[in-house]
Amino acid sequence: MSSRRLMTVPVKALGAGITVRYSPDIVHYGQDQRLLAEQPLLPSRPYMESWLTDAPPDTLRWQVSTRPSVSKLKKSTQRSALQSYWYKSLCQALWEKGYNDKGQIAGTGGRGLVGTMEVTIFDGDGFGQPDEHLRTKCAAIVGEIERAAARPQKGLDIRISRPTSKKYVGRRAGKDYSASV
Repeated sequence: MSSRRLMTVPVKALGAGITVRYSPDIVHYGQDQRLLAEQPLLPSRPYMESWLTDAPPDTLRWQVSTRPSVSKLKKSTQRSALQSYWYKSLCQALWEKGYNDKGQIAGTGGRGLVGTMEVTIFDGDGFGQPDEHLRTKCAAIVGEIERAAARPQKGLDIRISRPTSKKYVGRRAGKDYSASV
């Protein structure tokens, strides 16, 4: 299992409602990392660790998490719809940049973007907004992941906290909860 973790990638066009985390290696998503760290005797641990070795190394594994939007979107169907909107917009942004949904070069299936990406949506960002709003944000995400993948990795995690809104000023100001595992 890789000791590398997902690092937060700063994307200036996104705002405070979205966090993008990326690693050039195939690693567990943030919630799975926390689960494995907190529960060393987890019954599904062998399955979760074999998931890393079974994943093809030349693909981009990614997911959209809308669970933090529960404070704004109370119904699970709304969060599922929001997750679907973001997933489709990210697929379209990848396609427009010349990749398929697995990050490989479209048409040839050659090596393109590799690693693990997690997009976390806070406060229902993108729900009830026009498709153009999501497309521009997803294009910014894919562009930043391309730049992060092109940079040489030094083995250190880059931890940048997401911008805090007025809602989070008292309790969470200045702390990076997305990268603490």
